[in-house]
Amino acid sequence: MDIKAITSVLFLLIIVDVDGAWSISKEEDMELEKQLKILNKPAVKTIRTDSGQIFDCVDIHKQPSLDHPLLKNHKVQSAKLAANDKPIYGVTSILNVYKPTLLSPDQVSGSMIYLSTGFGDDSKSVVSVGWAVMPPVYRDNFTHLFAYWTADNSKTTGCYDILCPGFVQQSHEFALGRTFPGSNYLGSQIHIKVLVSKDSKSGDWYLRVNGASVGYWPKELFRGAFEVAKEVNWGGEIFSPRQPCPPMGSGHFESEGIGGACYISDMRYQTAAGGFFEDIDPELQALVDSPHCYNVSMPSYLSEIPGYTFLFGGPGGQC
Repeated sequence: MDIKAITSVLFLLIIVDVDGAWSISKEEDMELEKQLKILNKPAVKTIRTDSGQIFDCVDIHKQPSLDHPLLKNHKVQSAKLAANDKPIYGVTSILNVYKPTLLSPDQVSGSMIYLSTGFGDDSKSVVSVGWAVMPPVYRDNFTHLFAYWTADNSKTTGCYDILCPGFVQQSHEFALGRTFPGSNYLGSQIHIKVLVSKDSKSGDWYLRVNGASVGYWPKELFRGAFEVAKEVNWGGEIFSPRQPCPPMGSGHFESEGIGGACYISDMRYQTAAGGFFEDIDPELQALVDSPHCYNVSMPSYLSEIPGYTFLFGGPGGQC
């Protein structure tokens, strides 16, 4: 089925008994009315993207609220680079975009930048942005722009995009969840430039994509605990509830180089609030869960693309 648009519509299923009377209590009726008022906000503007997608937008202070218990009991495999030796107030990079072919509709494969308050802390705050083929969220096999946040390591808070109160959408032209075409193996390449930065005055974390200001995560979401990022990751990640695992990136190992393997380039970060974005320290830590399925190179300067660049990915399989 060709998906032409994504719209914010809530459908409710009401059960009718054999006599045609509503089999719903007064309390249930009141609850349904309450949920409709909360969730079915009238659109105040429609965004039509360059790719023809349509997003119905609600008032910026009345964005929809939905629970989405995504990816529970899924195995996570990653091939990424990590920086954890200095405080970081912002990250910007160019992400090479692909459209990995999944093996089942409950798998996910994507690429992202990830900022958090630290390692192994059940209360850590996280902001993550990138692209992914993610049927459990988007109900299709297209590549989507996504963002994720949590204030307690996903124990009770957090969600993708605007599927719960959190991220404040500002752009009228660029919406989270929009699709991108994928790059062609050894052919034309697609990129998105992502920037996440903490505003030095408000303390909110802002997101820009391809130069457009998309929106922000208010500092109040993180209960005062996300003053600075102490862990930053760049790379690829897959989720799968079973074997075999899906491809990551282009589906080819990093050894195939630009055009063959997926990459992230122009890797820069802010080490002072409101400061300039400087080149990363290339002495990053490589984190690879299953090297026979996916792998990653260390960052270096390549003549054909800007800034520090590294390659990652692989075919998946029995991981």
